[in-house]
Amino acid sequence: MSTTPLTKSAIAIDEVETLVLHHALKLLQFVGEAGHIPTRLLEDIERMTGSRPAMWSVNEKINTLKKLLAPMWKFETEDRTGIEAGTHTSGAEDGNEKEEMGQGEIQSNWDEIVGSFEDMNLNPDLLRSIQTHGFDRPTSIQQHAILPLIKNHDLICQAPSGTGKTAYVISILQNLDTTVPDCQALIIVPNHELAQQIQRFVSTLGEPLKADCHACIGGTNVREDVKRFKFESDSARPHIVVGTLGRVHDLINRRALRIEAIKCFVIDEADDMLSRAFKEQMYGLAKIVPQTAQKALFAATLSQEVSDFTEKFMRKPYQIKFRHLEKVTLDGLDFLQYQTILRSCRGGQEAQHSV
Repeated sequence: MSTTPLTKSAIAIDEVETLVLHHALKLLQFVGEAGHIPTRLLEDIERMTGSRPAMWSVNEKINTLKKLLAPMWKFETEDRTGIEAGTHTSGAEDGNEKEEMGQGEIQSNWDEIVGSFEDMNLNPDLLRSIQTHGFDRPTSIQQHAILPLIKNHDLICQAPSGTGKTAYVISILQNLDTTVPDCQALIIVPNHELAQQIQRFVSTLGEPLKADCHACIGGTNVREDVKRFKFESDSARPHIVVGTLGRVHDLINRRALRIEAIKCFVIDEADDMLSRAFKEQMYGLAKIVPQTAQKALFAATLSQEVSDFTEKFMRKPYQIKFRHLEKVTLDGLDFLQYQTILRSCRGGQEAQHSV
């Protein structure tokens, strides 16, 4: 769905039986700007909340959708662009686990598959944090990807957009040395919202380790970032940086962000990040990151641009590929980005539609 204004002359809105809001939480960012969503929905939201949805957290958006649409809509969420949480049942109303992709759906040249977090030889504090936050057992991608990442191998993972983030976050936290007051892991993502989500997730999961993660994104005061990296106390500098490409480049050029201690360099949604729009900057960044740094790429498709990058900058990377991307079903932490599907109910019977 585009954000082109809809009018009754353009579509018979009164006859609509099913409304699907793809990436509904992103669409809600536009609420408050005339014409981006139907006026009636805008008025209902503003009257109910008295505030601008563009300023809300993801939780607030989810709760608002539930309150607004609960009387006549079935509300379902499916995390395909946020951070997957393995088998995560702490927030499920019915306690049922979602079906997970079988091992046969994954191709990998890494043979050691670990079926539980307990068998990964993780830092005890990290393991407790994982369990505390409802991660009962690893998803298929986590079973394949965490161990090679922990063992400092380069990795290419072709999987649906949004998957794999828990795998690289856990491996980064496992290998982190919090006594070193410098950036040890750099994560590049395509947009502000994703950077902030990952920063919150790293900070939450890494709290027992005293891991410090900072999000560097455009649209914020760069001076605040500079202060963060040039703080008088070495112990106050972040161990992990997640950010958008332009702001990270800017901070490196200002000699604020020091990259000499980086041990892990992650490019998330690499098919987007290595497109023509970002290719030159991405290559420039890869050239100055320490050659000894581990490199991990996560992409929905292994485009020619991704292949060219891996051949130039990666060292004998292991590969993980999903055979059938459309079969992946994921759970996520409450504060992460969701794809939201709203299906109408008529007379207590759910309308049958293919989504």
